[in-house]
Amino acid sequence: MSKQAKARRTKKHRPKDDGFLRVSNPVTIAIAKRDIQAFATDISTRAYILADGSDATNVLARLAEFIGMAAEGERMANGASLRMKLLHGALRNIQGMCLAGYTWNAAFAVSMDRAMQNALAVITELPSHCSHARHDAAYFADLIRAHKVTPNVIHGAELYELYAQQEAKAA
Repeated sequence: MSKQAKARRTKKHRPKDDGFLRVSNPVTIAIAKRDIQAFATDISTRAYILADGSDATNVLARLAEFIGMAAEGERMANGASLRMKLLHGALRNIQGMCLAGYTWNAAFAVSMDRAMQNALAVITELPSHCSHARHDAAYFADLIRAHKVTPNVIHGAELYELYAQQEAKAA
């Protein structure tokens, strides 16, 4: 076998690791990205359509899972970045609506849409980090569906000081 033939045979497409399984087919990757984009668009649209004061349990749970996964993925990759803080603020707003009776507050539609777009960017850029954060995000979404959200589920801004201390110790 010639060197060129051997080189061609060993040059294979390297699979991308999404955290759970190794995906090597570029078409599969493109379809997954399209589906994630469609999901984010659907939830953002629902945020604008939902009537103020109506039951929003399902929308809040879906927002929380998607944004929460991205926020934690961003934190794992980049620490307490501005983007992580924006996503964390959206989670605090979701928690506030849950504590107010799981009803939708239409004043948050624009901020939830922006949070979904930021979350989409994070999930697209950092799929393996976000996939590792999926369990925690799903837990928050399950608490919302069960109407069991408490004020201490999502921590406040004191969280950033804790992250700064952890980063200082690691350095």
